Amino acid sequence: MMGSVPLTGQVPLTGQVVDVQKGRGSVRQVTTAESIFAYLGICENCKVPRRLDVTSADDKTRPFECWVCGHDVMGERLVAEYTDEDCAHDCRYAWTSHCICGCNGANHGRIWARRVSSDEETETEALERFQAMVRFTRIKLENLRREKTRREEDGEKREAAFTEWLEADSSREKMVMDILASTTPLLNKARIMVENSERLNPRQERQARSILASQARS
Repeated sequence: MMGSVPLTGQVPLTGQVVDVQKGRGSVRQVTTAESIFAYLGICENCKVPRRLDVTSADDKTRPFECWVCGHDVMGERLVAEYTDEDCAHDCRYAWTSHCICGCNGANHGRIWARRVSSDEETETEALERFQAMVRFTRIKLENLRREKTRREEDGEKREAAFTEWLEADSSREKMVMDILASTTPLLNKARIMVENSERLNPRQERQARSILASQARS
């Protein structure tokens, strides 16, 4: 509940240890904090994160109802990883289910938690919530742009590799055309691959040629 938990520095680490990572001269302990039972997810209808605080938590994931629109949100259990660093204010804006700072989840995604109906949102809180939304939207858009660029680059590389594969054997162009023209289910996988400019491996190519040869003889 927003405003019910003040921004803290370090919270004593208590809870169920789910992983221990050993590094050079140090051990990092991953735990689910007993004092913080929460789930975080994104409401696909509102397009914003939600944090649900509960009295107990056993499951790694849990669906819960968005208190704004009523749609289901699939939440992931908040997991805290111990560090000796003080909590940064940005932790309140987080929306992933993994907290890595000294608050051990107390502040993590707190801006997305449900408000108590009797609470009055101050001007400062309203501004902070707006800033969190702007930041969330900007990061999501940037991630989408990067993903689009990556897909385009992957597509260009795949097209180039497919063209190189075709040109390496002059008979492959006719084989590809025959695969695309064929209606036999035996060539469905090969057909999908060449439609997506994916190269056939040697075994797949031999199999496709064998099927096409059998069709030509029949």
